[in-house]
Amino acid sequence: MASLKDFVQKCVIWGETFSVEKWREGVFVVGPMRVVVLPQGALMKTLSEIPGCVQEEIGRWIGSSMKSFISIRDGLDPEKRENWVRALSELSRIGLGRVGVKADACLEVDEPALPILVSKAIIESLLSVSLRPVQLQVEVYLFRIREPGQ
Repeated sequence: MASLKDFVQKCVIWGETFSVEKWREGVFVVGPMRVVVLPQGALMKTLSEIPGCVQEEIGRWIGSSMKSFISIRDGLDPEKRENWVRALSELSRIGLGRVGVKADACLEVDEPALPILVSKAIIESLLSVSLRPVQLQVEVYLFRIREPGQ
């Protein structure tokens, strides 16, 4: 179990990494974006009330924003397969779950923070791939990467 000290250190690193600016009571700005901290359950409930096509649109917007952020900050192209691990680690860093590349052309989101349609659209937009969800019995999202033409 991590200690409070570990948590505080991670918060400081997060703040430095995302160059948190204009830190004032009730308004948090990261780069050009305002961010809000709220319970994951509230976010999940809110998104689950939105039609699937809109969830996908939200995910594509988040993925596109993350792609630009990673490209500008790190100078790497998330679409290149050799950069996928670093790009997906950014999704983990911002709290979307433990996101990673698995064997057999699969991507996994363990302990997902968002509905599956949103998570799928974020990853598809970030990496410029097409994904097919794999049905599992546990709360883990597993996506098989579709090769072009599938």
